[in-house]
Amino acid sequence: MDRYIEAAIGDINTRFYLSEFRHLEEGTALMQITWNWSAFFFGSFWMLYRKMYGWCVLLILFHLCEPLVSRPDNSVLIGAIYLVTDFILIPMYANFWYYRHVQNRVKSSHSKHVDSTHPIEFLRKTGGVNIWVKWVFGGLAIVLVGGSVLMFLLDVSGFLAH
Repeated sequence: MDRYIEAAIGDINTRFYLSEFRHLEEGTALMQITWNWSAFFFGSFWMLYRKMYGWCVLLILFHLCEPLVSRPDNSVLIGAIYLVTDFILIPMYANFWYYRHVQNRVKSSHSKHVDSTHPIEFLRKTGGVNIWVKWVFGGLAIVLVGGSVLMFLLDVSGFLAH
């Protein structure tokens, strides 16, 4: 079964996730709680990167609802709920959700492989990560940071000219 799970995880951080999955299977992880720093820092981007599209959409919808439920009298409470969700709950349960995602992908591979393609080959083709997420959002982050620095420098130079 490990070969199927490895194929579904892909080549990136395979050992890390196999170790986390073993803890989850052995029950050594308290109530299925572990910690995932990538999920802490990147949230929905990590989910998209790991091809967890349903969780990614759910998290984005969750964030789109924030302005709808936040009012001046409850904005601190709503803000706290969103912070706890993003920076505590999601990183705590990310490995468990990914484990379930990989398990479901492995189960479905046995029924979905076509033209006598072996399930492991099917998992290698459909599993793994979306490399483009790193490039697109990494590039976007560089552009935003670079633009912010440039705007700051232009503002400072304009201030100094006066």
